[in-house]
Amino acid sequence: MTLENRAWQKKITIPNGTLSKATIVNCGQEGIWQNVSVGFSYDDAPDRVMSALKSIAAGFDNDLGFGGQVFPFINSFGDSSINYDIWFNKVPDGKGFLFNQFLTRIYYLAKRHNFTIPYPIEVQYNYDAKEGLPNRLPNATDNRLQEMADFLRTLTYLSSLEDTKINELATKAKFLSFGSGEYIIRQGLDDEGLYFVYTGKVRISTKTLEGDERELNSLRSGSVFGELAIFPGEVSPITAVADRDAQVVLIPDKDVMQLIESNPKFSSEFSQFIEQRRRAMEALQGIGRKSQETAASNGKVRSLN
Repeated sequence: MTLENRAWQKKITIPNGTLSKATIVNCGQEGIWQNVSVGFSYDDAPDRVMSALKSIAAGFDNDLGFGGQVFPFINSFGDSSINYDIWFNKVPDGKGFLFNQFLTRIYYLAKRHNFTIPYPIEVQYNYDAKEGLPNRLPNATDNRLQEMADFLRTLTYLSSLEDTKINELATKAKFLSFGSGEYIIRQGLDDEGLYFVYTGKVRISTKTLEGDERELNSLRSGSVFGELAIFPGEVSPITAVADRDAQVVLIPDKDVMQLIESNPKFSSEFSQFIEQRRRAMEALQGIGRKSQETAASNGKVRSLN
């Protein structure tokens, strides 16, 4: 007997003797559906949680057999958490380990978005009965403001800034955690700001005019990326992927723009840095540098002063 699987364009010949003894499961064109369950705090708005969970689909290795579809649902309201089911489809010929990858991605996603996965522990709160009970119980805070300020002071890119400005910037910047293989930024998409590697490694790549993926660099602590997409309307010309467990510091684009507008020295140094990066990027992508007049006429040349 010959079976034709139109979804994968393969023909499989199975002897009738074997076929008569086998249990056949038809997975259909969409593959096998599986689900992962996780609980998040009641302080984490469900709309935010489910929107974030959908982003897990980006960046999976096709060899794992991921079918490309993710559907998060609220399963129930538990004693200490809102419980979610994340359904995803897996094609039959994947290598496996997809379930484990989903669990890993959920962990890093929770850290990036400051979602809380409640611990099954007992916490004792002491209150003055005369003042009455609070509307909500306080959560433990992870205050890394001093750590952030100390790191920003080590960056040569920000060396022209005064201490007061560094301290102000530290309140606006944030730490983001990523697991191995997760996208931080993607070529052709909008970006959030300026990134600095804090711990771990980040791989940077770009596509040439012929569509070939070309790795540019492997960045370590203190390295910067994302500078070519901080202006309104610009998209990232690179893809950045966590090479291993990595943490990055993100300074939002609006705060970088404020620095450019308010600090002439920073503006001048940053302008030179961006121009060097842009030329190197165009050379690697195989793009010839346009004339100044042509670029200015279509709005591609921007002044930082």
